[in-house]
Amino acid sequence: MRWIDGRVAIEDSVVLSGLLANAGSDVGAALAAYEKERYLRTARVTITSRIFGDIIHADGGSRDLRNHLLAQRTPETFWEIDWLYRGIEA
Repeated sequence: MRWIDGRVAIEDSVVLSGLLANAGSDVGAALAAYEKERYLRTARVTITSRIFGDIIHADGGSRDLRNHLLAQRTPETFWEIDWLYRGIEA
């Protein structure tokens, strides 16, 4: 899901630029801190993207079930991905 990947790229650039700015000449330390800070969130984005890819590209009975379940939801119901849009601490 490209929209999730783009969001993560923007977050990554914000976090990395802040860590590099604070690191002075110790780029290695900034990169290590960046990896530690972004590891779990980017893993969650990747796994979520795969799951939603399967849902979006479903066919047959899976597609029909998806459509039935989604038809019962309101536009305000997006708990599956709201964590992505709550933002990060830069």
